[in-house]
Amino acid sequence: MHDKGTESASSSKPYVVEMTVSAEAIYKEMAKRAREAELRRDETHPHYQAFSTLREAIQNIVSNSPRDKRHALAGDLSSIYRMKAGKVSICWLTSSEHHRITILFISESSRRNGDVKDPYSFFAGMVMSGRIDGVFEKLGIRGPAIKTAFGEKPKKQ
Repeated sequence: MHDKGTESASSSKPYVVEMTVSAEAIYKEMAKRAREAELRRDETHPHYQAFSTLREAIQNIVSNSPRDKRHALAGDLSSIYRMKAGKVSICWLTSSEHHRITILFISESSRRNGDVKDPYSFFAGMVMSGRIDGVFEKLGIRGPAIKTAFGEKPKKQ
C-alpha cells in the first residue's frame, strides 16, 4: 500500500489516505488517461471527467467523512464503505484509531447485477476469499469470515 497524502476528516487529526496496490494501479492508469486528454485540451473527454470525479470524491467525500453510514455496506462486508461517483465506484476501509483510510478497490465498470463482470461481485469475492485480510489486520479491523467454495462459513474448531 502506498500513501496518497493526508486529508482532514471530522476529527482534529488528519487521516492518511492509502491505496492497495491494485487500487493504486487503477488510479494511476486513470490519471494517465486524464492527463492525455488534458494535453489535447479535451476536458470534456470521459477519461478526464472520470478521473476528476474520482479525485474529488476521494478528497472531498471519502477523506472528510470516511465513516459516513450512508456509504457503509451491510452483512459480511459491514466494515467496508462504498460510494459511486459518476461512473466510478470506490470501496474503502477506515480506522479512526490509526487515522487511516485504505482504498481497497476502484472500478470504472458499470454495475450489472448478476453479470459475471459485476465489479461488486468481483470485489465481494476478493474480500470473502481472504485475499485482502492483511489490510484489515494492518488497520486493526476484524474482517469477514472467509467462506468456503460452497458459500458456507467455515466452522470454528
